[in-house]
Amino acid sequence: CHSPVGSAFRVRGRMFPALISCMSLDVFHPWPRAALDGVAKRFLVQLVDELNLGEDVLSLISAHVSEVHLSINAANKRYLDE
Repeated sequence: CHSPVGSAFRVRGRMFPALISCMSLDVFHPWPRAALDGVAKRFLVQLVDELNLGEDVLSLISAHVSEVHLSINAANKRYLDE
């Protein structure tokens, strides 16, 4: 197993450097809505000043971004289940 947790991955990487230099690890874990909302607000807070948006609009946009992300995860799950 090439789990990135623990020393086995590091040891195997030293033994077989092509595994590290010729690959990418894509590990995705589901995010809770509150975390997605927080990240969206952090990156969208510039819009409050630049576009004269209010905090209420910022909250609506960040909620929409979170919903889009979660709906894509749900659609991917439905696709893989079929």
